[in-house]
Amino acid sequence: MKTSTMTVLAQATMALMVTGIVHVSAKGGPPTSTPPVEVTSTVFDTDAYGNQTLVQSDDVQAGSAVYNGVSGVVSQIDSGYVDWNLDLRNTARGFFLTLVTTGGGSVPGLPSGSTFYPGRIVSRCYTPTGGTTAVSWFGIIHDANCAIRVNFSWGSNNYTLVMSPAYAGTGLVSVHCTGFGGSSCVDWTVSPNPDNPNPGVANLYVITKSGSEKFVAACKLTFRMHVS
Repeated sequence: MKTSTMTVLAQATMALMVTGIVHVSAKGGPPTSTPPVEVTSTVFDTDAYGNQTLVQSDDVQAGSAVYNGVSGVVSQIDSGYVDWNLDLRNTARGFFLTLVTTGGGSVPGLPSGSTFYPGRIVSRCYTPTGGTTAVSWFGIIHDANCAIRVNFSWGSNNYTLVMSPAYAGTGLVSVHCTGFGGSSCVDWTVSPNPDNPNPGVANLYVITKSGSEKFVAACKLTFRMHVS
């Protein structure tokens, strides 16, 4: 979506949230009356210092890849504006992921090298001062209390790699606003937060038949992404 259009929508949404027209569920969930906003997502293959990341784009020769809402790609700020959602499960696109435990070993039953997955990446931010109250992406200035999920499948199993303040022992994600439209943020960078007790640590879970998460391993997780 063009920045000007997204800016108008972001400003309107922030106004609705201030006046209380956007409703939040009784359980404290995200607002439910706001439509998703299409964005352009970029996945880089190195961090800001040039080091190879463990999550990489599907164009490693170029050093990054752009994903937008074409050919089945879902790249959007979801309804409620608390989740950035890059969904590549029903496309020919994807990302490369290297699974490494915090001890430096491979994960039994899963590939040990950089492997292509047509998966899904989701990030959510919470109140910057701590806790797990979700906040709108359009209101972020700098939030180092964010989460990320990297979802993928291998064989007959579905997996999720989680870094979140809601998961003990894992690291945190930093989302930084790099561009404003009026009073709303419309451009963001997404990277691991290095300043916490477990920097770059994510828990790997396999999804059981009942839909619950079964712990597999504590893994390293590095990435750098841009959303606009």
